[in-house]
Amino acid sequence: MKLANKNLLYSIILAGVVGIFIIGYLLLMLPSLYTDYKKELNYNDFKTSFKSFVESEGNSAEGIPTKSIGIKIPLEGYKIEFSNNSMKSNVEINDKDLRDILDQLRDALKNNKDLGKNKSELKDYGKKFEKIFEKLKGKFGDNNFAGKDMISVDMKLKDNVTDFSEENAKFYSLSERSFIMEMSVKDNLSDTNYTTFFGINRGEKAYLIEVTGVVDPSVTDIIPVILSVLPVIIPAIILLIFITSGLYSKNIVWPITLLLRDADNRRGGTGYIEPITVKGNDEIAGLAQSLNLLYKAQEEAYDKLNKESERKEIFMRSFSHQLKTPVAAASLLTDGMISNIGKFSDRDKYLPEVKKQLMAVKQMTDEILRINHIADNISPINVDVRELTENALNSVKIEAEAKNITTSCEGEAIWYCDPNMFEQILFNLIGNAVKYTGEGGQIKVRISNENIAVTNYPAHIDESIKESLFEAFVTGGESTGGHGLGLYVAKYFAELLGLELGCENLDDKVKFTLQRKE
Repeated sequence: MKLANKNLLYSIILAGVVGIFIIGYLLLMLPSLYTDYKKELNYNDFKTSFKSFVESEGNSAEGIPTKSIGIKIPLEGYKIEFSNNSMKSNVEINDKDLRDILDQLRDALKNNKDLGKNKSELKDYGKKFEKIFEKLKGKFGDNNFAGKDMISVDMKLKDNVTDFSEENAKFYSLSERSFIMEMSVKDNLSDTNYTTFFGINRGEKAYLIEVTGVVDPSVTDIIPVILSVLPVIIPAIILLIFITSGLYSKNIVWPITLLLRDADNRRGGTGYIEPITVKGNDEIAGLAQSLNLLYKAQEEAYDKLNKESERKEIFMRSFSHQLKTPVAAASLLTDGMISNIGKFSDRDKYLPEVKKQLMAVKQMTDEILRINHIADNISPINVDVRELTENALNSVKIEAEAKNITTSCEGEAIWYCDPNMFEQILFNLIGNAVKYTGEGGQIKVRISNENIAVTNYPAHIDESIKESLFEAFVTGGESTGGHGLGLYVAKYFAELLGLELGCENLDDKVKFTLQRKE
């Protein structure tokens, strides 16, 4: 299975598990959270309306909803006010028994000096209120309302309290003068819960009471709603899963596809290939950047290897050409001596010449072997340039004195490089300067942290060989006894050390500069 398909499958499975969890959450957790939320909302709505009623001292009932009723009982007198946002009425009690009941109610509220604090005595006050309501209930018998002194009402009260069971009761203290009671009951016949809120405040001139009743939300109320929308939610979730999984899989796999294509192009292609471009800051983008650096390093190493291979090929051709002369000369001499004919038959005279030609071959071979050995063992350290330069000058002291050449060295520096290769570069440059400096000339070496300059005069480089001066077996055209490897080795070692070596004619002077690369 391809990575894209595998990633898509895993994404769908993961998203499906999340979708199942969401549906399970809707069916199991959401209903209970919804009921808790609705109960809290019912309480906060009642609390808000009750506070508004209290703040207006019972004079405004705009905040009391129609389902609630606000009651204002004066501290003295028997005129009671009932109001909400849709009505306002006053009821004056004339019946003596009802007045007594009202007085008992006021006394019960009045005797509670710490209204809103004594939660432990709430049940005792509840019993007092129950006795008061029992007396009030007696006034509402069959065909009797306040003893017919006020009005005749046909009211029948049923004793069906056993159909209800008390669920819970809560007490909320708002201040020293206000509190809210929440009482819940359950209708055993319909399995419905009802909650009644009582808000009571003792004001300066009246008792303010607000009463409301609500039907508690039930878990069974919301589950049918959830089930009814599942046929819409489930296809939407499945569609969303496929879309998001497809996009996610594409975004994850596409950069990897680019890396694969790039690797295929590099494996089968030649020449320059554009670096991989992967947007973002994630691990794949970091991998692409690392691969670009790796490919760049490989290209540089490849180019370096090609140049080195080309250099060795040219060197071997030149070396083979240079070997022809001494080998041919030695062969001609030995043939003459073996055959004992011609001018070369004199062995005593020409046998040393054969040895001379063979020694020339040996010298070139040893020089090449030494160059390869140094090039294969590069160990850079901090070297004292002044010390190595003075060693190089001392090595050519005899040859310089023989030509009355004066030498000098100025400056000091510490360079980080391979000491053997660096010393060989200095030996070759200074040795070459001694060879090609005229009688009574001068050689000056200037040292700094940026470059080393070797100047000799009188001297001049023929323009015809200047461009090929650093190639193998190229000499200045004079009989100096060299093989043309000195400057070639100096240039080769300089490149291995990351340095630049150049030369220039300055009137009757020649200047070689060994420069650090920036």
